[in-house]
Amino acid sequence: MEFLLGFVHSHPADKSGGLTALKKLVSMLSDRGHTVYVLHNNFMVGNSILISDTSNLNMDKVIVIYPEIVTGNPYNGKHVVRWILYHTKNEEMTWSETDVYFYYNDFFKTKRKREKLMLNCYEFRLDDLKDFGLEREGYCHIYRPDKTPNDFKIITNYRSEDLFHGFLRNGWDWLINKFNTKEYFLTYDDATFFSVISTLCGCKSVILYENKKPNFKNEMPLFKYGVAYGFEEVDESIKTRPLMRDHLSEMDKNSHKTVDDFVSYWEKIINNK
Repeated sequence: MEFLLGFVHSHPADKSGGLTALKKLVSMLSDRGHTVYVLHNNFMVGNSILISDTSNLNMDKVIVIYPEIVTGNPYNGKHVVRWILYHTKNEEMTWSETDVYFYYNDFFKTKRKREKLMLNCYEFRLDDLKDFGLEREGYCHIYRPDKTPNDFKIITNYRSEDLFHGFLRNGWDWLINKFNTKEYFLTYDDATFFSVISTLCGCKSVILYENKKPNFKNEMPLFKYGVAYGFEEVDESIKTRPLMRDHLSEMDKNSHKTVDDFVSYWEKIINNK
């Protein structure tokens, strides 16, 4: 089977949850012996093949994988996957009715109603994410105005330290150490993996909300344990925190089946052509 990751992004792939998932999918497909073409060296992993354009590919046989933020079909794929890694906005207006949707989890919504085909890939770094038992003080957050503009309220209301640029400059070890010195990690982002990372490092991880309190723990399995929806859930999140690590390990094991099912789905389509 041949796959093309139809996405170019110069941001380091290990600094974003969505980019990490894309690179992990390339790795998992490559590990299964499939040919995976990528268009940027950020996504080079395993036996993937870096190409500059698709002119030499047989697009009748290649499955093109686009994350949900891609509009249109820039690589003119015949077999197109829309991998829903976050809620869609207006991108779907530019997609074809024949595109096949695969969802990262039940929580992410699309405008069009589609069968819930699932595709999960995780890079949890469980061996690195630990509570060092240090003294803690204060609040921290990761401000990304493109995704969660409400996070600016954290800065003013809680005198919180923004870790975003420090993380980009200094990497994972720096972030892990920061999470080991802060008491709280705060965010308005209801899907960021940083909530999980901070919890595993011993922070009280709180997802803030406005107006109506969300109720989606069953739809967002990442946050089933150890994460609070509002400060009123902090005590409960601390009680369930010890369950998070084993839960994530089980999620990782189950993700391999979704990748196998994804490949089987396209094998049937390609072989019947």
